[in-house]
Amino acid sequence: MASKTIDNLITAAQMEASLAGQYSLDMTVLKYQDVKWVSRFIKGMYKDAECWLRGDIMERLCQLGASVKYQADAVVYNDSVAAILDLAIGNETAVAEFAETAGAAAMDEGDRHTAHLFDHLQKRTDRHVGELKAQRALVTKLDEANYIGSRLSDG
Repeated sequence: MASKTIDNLITAAQMEASLAGQYSLDMTVLKYQDVKWVSRFIKGMYKDAECWLRGDIMERLCQLGASVKYQADAVVYNDSVAAILDLAIGNETAVAEFAETAGAAAMDEGDRHTAHLFDHLQKRTDRHVGELKAQRALVTKLDEANYIGSRLSDG
């Protein structure tokens, strides 16, 4: 198998591990701020990133017989819902853009299975970006205190 495909899968694993780490911190911060609905929303993103990392990406690397070594990025503490959402939008957008490029590269190398995996990863992250942007728009519209207050009743 072409090393570019394996390199791209390892990069995707690193990106997903970084997302999972950041989401883990974010959901904990939100939980302790008693913003449980938003914490559960972020927890769903965390679970999705973990599933992609441990399931699809690592499984494909094993199928290709690749040795895997990567390091997740450092997580960033934010105590603002707006800052958490902004960072998540940026991180998810980066994954979507990478997945699009990596999928095209895999297809060029004749690896339709990996290209398909990257296509699904891009669609998943595009959906996440849309969901995150919708929440971010509500924070902007209502201001953060009112957004949090409106979500407390969702408990």
